[in-house]
Amino acid sequence: MGLREGDPIEIRAGKKQIVIKARKERVRNPAPEYETLTPAEEKSVLEGIKQLRRGDYVTWDQLKDELGL
Repeated sequence: MGLREGDPIEIRAGKKQIVIKARKERVRNPAPEYETLTPAEEKSVLEGIKQLRRGDYVTWDQLKDELGL
């Protein structure tokens, strides 16, 4: 097949066979640089998820009350 580790592939399953084909394009829709998290941003997101799991948050209505809205 001429495939190397990390090459993009396409897999299709039929009734009695599996077809593996090399994809010609490397990436169809690469994420623009501004959509990729920096290590610091990723760390912040993970910390936020931990806070949510601990129950350390306020509801939208609580926040509006606190802000007098």
